[in-house]
Amino acid sequence: MSMTRYENAKLLTPNGYQRTDIILNDGRYRIASPADQAPVEDGREKTFIPGIIDGYCHIGATTRYAQLAELAAQSGVQTLITAPDSFELIDTTADVALIQTHFGSLVAPLGCITIGNQNQVLADLATLAKAGAVGFSQGNAVLCDLQTLYNAMQYAASFDLLFVIHPAEPALSAKALVHDGEYAVRMGLIGEPSCSETISASALIQLAKATGCRLHLSRISCGGTVELMAQAKAAGQAVTCDVAIDNLTATEANTEGFNTDFKVWPVLRSEADRNALCEGVKAGIIDMVVSNHRKVSAAQKATTFDEAPFGREKLPSFGHQLLNLIETWALSAEDAHRLIRGAAERIYQLPTPDANATLSSVDAIKTGGR
Repeated sequence: MSMTRYENAKLLTPNGYQRTDIILNDGRYRIASPADQAPVEDGREKTFIPGIIDGYCHIGATTRYAQLAELAAQSGVQTLITAPDSFELIDTTADVALIQTHFGSLVAPLGCITIGNQNQVLADLATLAKAGAVGFSQGNAVLCDLQTLYNAMQYAASFDLLFVIHPAEPALSAKALVHDGEYAVRMGLIGEPSCSETISASALIQLAKATGCRLHLSRISCGGTVELMAQAKAAGQAVTCDVAIDNLTATEANTEGFNTDFKVWPVLRSEADRNALCEGVKAGIIDMVVSNHRKVSAAQKATTFDEAPFGREKLPSFGHQLLNLIETWALSAEDAHRLIRGAAERIYQLPTPDANATLSSVDAIKTGGR
């Protein structure tokens, strides 16, 4: 058994950075205990963080545990919140059990709001929650009509269940390929206007207020939605939201020349929207940053823009990009912890790591390892 003790290393905690000893034991970092006997190295220049929680990803129907665990380890990710349509449609307790059997504690699933994600009959939300679903979502599917959604949110509120919904008005988004801006015009592609998101977000926020349902807006993409979230939070409404990391680091300009690698959902918007999203994260209006990872091969992307699938494989680079943003923005330790896992723990009601929990090395994440 190979062990090393790093003395006086810097560890990110919910209360800020603390100095403590860290043990490296067969490739795994954890807080040292008094009983640990190991060769000592100076740890003052080393920084460690708790395992990252990725608040939204799409793991893919052919993904296996070993593949996913390796990708997650590269980014220091400990827990993945997966979309309800990403492995199998998750609308029964058997589907939840399948996720748990394949991935154990690495994946926490979102369940479908309606059976088959068909927007007709409500799934058995309370039973799914007892089985292990941490929330309920439509994924990237068309959102329920408002009456169905109102009924579902009333029901969810009675069991304190979380709805994780990407806001998009179906009539404005169903055929969209990019943001409805100058690059859509240049390339002759159907665009989704920002008002598609803000119309839907406004309706969802009002429905949550009327029903008392816990609402989390998933992967917001425009400045107008940041404004709506700021207003709702200022009014005391308990709504939360996240943003995909691509929407913080790229814009519609990245799709120029029909670049299918940046065909993602939600679409990449203007530089003004990107700036507003960044400011929203820094101010705490946006609670989390998520990978929005989707398993898509280079071969699948090597086609026309119309035919290429939405999505990017983001998990391997997610941790590195997230830490770079935290460093670039010079965020406080408290805000850094919020983005790494604190907000996700609170929103998804996940357990806080104990003293023996696996930690990640910041240096290793930045070099693509653990």
